[in-house]
Amino acid sequence: MIKAQLLRGAVYLLLVGFFTFPFALAQRNTADRSNATLNAAAAPAIGVSFFPSVPSASAIILYDQVNNPAPTPTPPIPGGVTSQDFEPELDSYDSFAADDFVVPAGQIWNITEVHVIGESSEPPAPPDSFHVFFYMDGATLPGSLVETRLANPYSGFGEFVITLTSPVTLTAGAYWVSVQAREDSTSSGQWFWDNRLVISNSGAAWQNPGGGWGDGCLTWGRKTICLPMQNGPDQLFRLVGTLTRPTPTPRPRPTPVRRPILRG
Repeated sequence: MIKAQLLRGAVYLLLVGFFTFPFALAQRNTADRSNATLNAAAAPAIGVSFFPSVPSASAIILYDQVNNPAPTPTPPIPGGVTSQDFEPELDSYDSFAADDFVVPAGQIWNITEVHVIGESSEPPAPPDSFHVFFYMDGATLPGSLVETRLANPYSGFGEFVITLTSPVTLTAGAYWVSVQAREDSTSSGQWFWDNRLVISNSGAAWQNPGGGWGDGCLTWGRKTICLPMQNGPDQLFRLVGTLTRPTPTPRPRPTPVRRPILRG
């Protein structure tokens, strides 16, 4: 049965030239995506909230690029990129998508939530949880791993509010965040992180270390090069938490030098 499903998936991949999973081709309800697009059009240029929840009184939006969603592709092609931790027998299909952001100079971010917009294969099934990874920037792609938060709880569906199991503290610099759904394909299908039509900083990245998809990106590469038929170069996400500013270190006062007194 699994071999037959994999073969069917391979045929879809060859026919449509688009990245999809052999067990289920995902398509979010068109009306949901249309509503999101309308909301985006009515929002300020800096971004728009699709999310029913808002940050707590002590938290703020640290970074926001949930505006400019990519247009919905023609069904049954999914409108996002796969980024999922599958069951052990399908580990070779485990993949990661990531997008970058910048912590401005003079700021320290304590990230408590990551918000993403995504869609599921049909029939829709909620992921078990989400893994979240933070990387340093390495020449416009994810570099050294900074922080890992596994099996984070979340609220919402389609518009996911992921609460990190513990805050992630980042000082000024360029970083990448990767969000990966923990979901078994055989029972729940596949999850896709929705794409953004506009690039901020560098274009999104993608990798498939096990090589199951056969796209050649065993390590991080530009998403649109790994998967040329993606319908947008960036991802839809937001970072929420608290912001502090480092306390300036006071300069030590110079010790006065006593000059000897010359006597005539």
